[in-house]
Amino acid sequence: MTTPPSAPSTITTNWEYLKTLISVFAGFITAFLAEPVKVYFTNRAKKNNLRRSLYGEILNIYSSLSNFLVSIEERGIQIPFLKVVDTNFNCYNFAKSDPTLFYQLKEANSVNQIYSNIELLKQEHETGVESDKAVSLVKLVILQIELLLTTKKFDKKTVLKYCTGLPIESRIKELLSGRIRAGETASLHRGSRNSR
Repeated sequence: MTTPPSAPSTITTNWEYLKTLISVFAGFITAFLAEPVKVYFTNRAKKNNLRRSLYGEILNIYSSLSNFLVSIEERGIQIPFLKVVDTNFNCYNFAKSDPTLFYQLKEANSVNQIYSNIELLKQEHETGVESDKAVSLVKLVILQIELLLTTKKFDKKTVLKYCTGLPIESRIKELLSGRIRAGETASLHRGSRNSR
């Protein structure tokens, strides 16, 4: 004759079974919740890196265009546009290669506008000597960049960080502080030579 199992061993067995179920369920919930969190932070880091790269490239273009304009207007020197501005646009081309990430940036459409006007400048340059139209386009792109840098779409801290050391650093600081307005050309490039 076999004796029936005692009550404590049944409770212990049920408790072990319940602990195993809780552990499996907790692991499933953790994995289920951790993946979206991981994706969110990875995507956020990629967007920030992309934003910083684009800001750096746009500020370099702005600096080059400012130098180009100063050389033409103040010094009367005809410098070929393509010798002044690096038109590879590595950061922008990389950004456009991942449109789902690029268009998550709040400044994506503004960045597109800047680069489309620079493309117009390249086309104008390829037609021949720097014309009045090219100078007008340079002024337009400079104004466009200045206006966009002073909007809420662009992160001012990042802009200030990436303009450090560039010839246009003091001008950018004046723009962002509100001491000068976008399009004021009187001190377009003087900020790098003497501070106010």
